[in-house]
Amino acid sequence: MKVSVILPTRNRSYIISKAIESVLGQSVADWELIIIDDDSSDDTELIISQYIKQDSRIVYLKMNKKNNLQSLINFGLQAAKGQYIARIDDDDVWINKDKLKKQINYLDNNPECKLIGSWAVVINQEDKELFYYDLPSTDQEIRKHILLRNFFINSSVVFETEGARLVNGFDEQLSLSGDYDMWLKLGKLGKLYIWPEYLTALRYDDNNLRKKRIIRTNDSLQIIRKYRDAYPGFYVSLLANYLKLIYLFVMRIGVIDKFLYRLRVQRNFKL
Repeated sequence: MKVSVILPTRNRSYIISKAIESVLGQSVADWELIIIDDDSSDDTELIISQYIKQDSRIVYLKMNKKNNLQSLINFGLQAAKGQYIARIDDDDVWINKDKLKKQINYLDNNPECKLIGSWAVVINQEDKELFYYDLPSTDQEIRKHILLRNFFINSSVVFETEGARLVNGFDEQLSLSGDYDMWLKLGKLGKLYIWPEYLTALRYDDNNLRKKRIIRTNDSLQIIRKYRDAYPGFYVSLLANYLKLIYLFVMRIGVIDKFLYRLRVQRNFKL
């Protein structure tokens, strides 16, 4: 099998169909979709069962207790049969039917590359486009600033199954930033690349935004220390994260913060 798509979910019965449909609509047919249900109490299981009846490539794993996101992805990684792993979150969608085709072809033709992402459109809960992630594409550009910022969007990535297992999967101690740690681990194995097209739509959710950003920033401080000798820009990244923490503790998320967030991810973002 070529690719295993891992989709973790919990209580998203109202929206998960959009993510599933975007996988079903891919031009590449040689895939399995592994849905890991984190003890949902809504109609998630019922909705997924209807898709399983239609397509035997869908694998459903129901957890009987709550887990953090990285644990769920590791469950999927252990069960995966594909040469590659693709990720999609339960509220995001792939917006290009050739997403997997383009990224898999690139990995096949560039075996030194261990992780590929893409640009993304940011949408709201009504699927309205808000702004865009235009990200650096080449390995050199990404490495120059990756300690300062995580350029890889979860729902955009494809990477080698063997490589992910070789580095022992996602760090389950990093509740919100295990993905960032994984990308840096894969970057030590080979090159990084971001496909310069909008292949993924990322859903903007500002619920508990301040709390999530504090957790991610604390995680980032731990992560960049771990990889200080593997990537450039350690001291600049360290200072930037401490300043971010000061801002988050002193200020409250409001109009100014949301404006700055949009400014950071607007079209043609430049460092």
